[in-house]
Amino acid sequence: MRFFNQITVKICLSILLIETILLSAMGIFYVRSFNREIDQRVQEKLALPGILMSQRALNYDSVRNYQIIGELIQETIVETFITKNNGEIFYAADDLMLGKPIEQFLSPEEHLETIKDDLGNQQVSFETHLQVINDGVRNQQIAFTTSDGEYFRSSLSQILFEDRVLGYLYIKIDATNIGQEKRNIFLLFLLGALLAIFLTTLIEAFYIHRLFVPRISAISSVLRKAEKGELSARVSLFRSEDELSTLIHLVNRMLNTISETIDTLTETQIALKASEERFRELSDLLPEGVFELDLSGSFTYANLRLCNEFQYSREELYQKLHFTDLLVDEEIERSSQNFRDRLEGRRNIFSEYLARRQDGSVFPVMVN
Repeated sequence: MRFFNQITVKICLSILLIETILLSAMGIFYVRSFNREIDQRVQEKLALPGILMSQRALNYDSVRNYQIIGELIQETIVETFITKNNGEIFYAADDLMLGKPIEQFLSPEEHLETIKDDLGNQQVSFETHLQVINDGVRNQQIAFTTSDGEYFRSSLSQILFEDRVLGYLYIKIDATNIGQEKRNIFLLFLLGALLAIFLTTLIEAFYIHRLFVPRISAISSVLRKAEKGELSARVSLFRSEDELSTLIHLVNRMLNTISETIDTLTETQIALKASEERFRELSDLLPEGVFELDLSGSFTYANLRLCNEFQYSREELYQKLHFTDLLVDEEIERSSQNFRDRLEGRRNIFSEYLARRQDGSVFPVMVN
């Protein structure tokens, strides 16, 4: 999962997703366009023999030789014949077909299924084929797939003479090559799209990695050093001027400020320590006991006079001895109340108590 958390991977995946969506939309559009062009070309070729027969440029006997029409339309002829207006066959390669109705020689798919033609015009089948063509359409075609998976196209064209319908030319071709051509177009586009996605992803990954990762790694490295206390480390400046360059400048300025602040604090700390030493030296020379308490009443400092007077070392006083431990029992409640009053600002005068040394001897003290 750490791999997918990298910024380079995230950006590349986002671009890859966008490319996939765009190329898929383009692929659907262009593949459909090419398929329509193929279907249009095949439709024009299948309509050509009927037009030539109407113009007397192609003899009726050509239906007896599949090779003639096959070479004309450049497709493999499966079957072709000519019918009268009533659908009775009167020209065919097989004489046994003569005089019989066209319906006997249609495949079940042509007969029964309603199939949308490849141009998307209307739903047609050979049940309505003759009706459509008699309504003024000179050529009607359908594409169908048999139960065996074979792909065919059928065409029924009017044969005219001086605007009078003499009959119909039926042509059935093997459309396997047409289907294969469509699949080849799809596969070619798919291969091209995959190759384009692969190459652009590699280029994008290299460019994005080169553009972002070194600078981000440099920033991370310097911040890790700063975390460990190496405040002298700085991020090297790169030639690219962008948001990351601005971030690098800000990081370096931040580290400069932190370093200067720490230097100042160190100097202040040294000065405070020196001042504290001078305070201790002076307080130890005073003839009076001097002490500091925290808010709970425990000792945080005592000069030598106080330690000598109460017969405790500094270490003993600092080990969380409470100031009431230096007083007789009768004074504890009053001294505690006075201490609370002082904290709350209600008392700021001298207080007298009876104190007890470590050896148990009692003596009076005055506390300010």
